[in-house]
Amino acid sequence: MTLAPTDAAVAAFLADSMVALFATLSPAGRPFVTPIWFVADDGMLYMTTGRETRAARNIARHPEVTILLGGEGARRDTVLRLRGTATCHAGLPPWRVLLRIAAKYYLAPGALAVELRHAAQWGLRARYYAQVPGGAGYLRIVPTAAEILPQP
Repeated sequence: MTLAPTDAAVAAFLADSMVALFATLSPAGRPFVTPIWFVADDGMLYMTTGRETRAARNIARHPEVTILLGGEGARRDTVLRLRGTATCHAGLPPWRVLLRIAAKYYLAPGALAVELRHAAQWGLRARYYAQVPGGAGYLRIVPTAAEILPQP
């Protein structure tokens, strides 16, 4: 079923999904898929990553992307496929987006419990993010098409 990216069913998938399967094209035209956290804000999707990651480099050549969302929070038998145009930006996303990331992945009741159980590993996370290629960056995706498809 084809939908507008602004449809309520798309918003429901975005709200129920924690991890996006984010697909870009390599310089050779081959697909590259990576699971990544995301938040929606003002009709766009934001994902934090390094400025020199493979996904960021691929976007520089081919800005068209595909995102698959499973709505795992609602245990659906369908998936949402979004197509859009992505850009990579240096630094951190806007504060409003950072607050959404914190609320979704760190401060939500279930997320906060997981974070606290893994507090001993916070140093490892900090070291991981310190070695992100090219420094901090974020992706901004403008959805252009949406489809609800049967779960593969």
